[in-house]
Amino acid sequence: MKKFAMEFQEDDIEEYGLTGVTWYHHMALLDKTVDKKQYIWYLQKAVENGWTRDVLVHQIEYNLYGRQAVTKLQNFKKVLPD
Repeated sequence: MKKFAMEFQEDDIEEYGLTGVTWYHHMALLDKTVDKKQYIWYLQKAVENGWTRDVLVHQIEYNLYGRQAVTKLQNFKKVLPD
């Protein structure tokens, strides 16, 4: 809880939708993410997709963030017709 309080301010609760998941989700995010940006990205994906805590952990362990958010090596706009 101390780590959570150090990372987020009271204003962040609404801004990032921190109430969209359970504390159990937050504990996994605190343990398994490396920075605030990654934490928020996984949090938003969990809320958007209705992930359980176990699915969230699975996605973190298999680096969904690294595969989708960080590496934008897609050439769909250039290759696919409109």
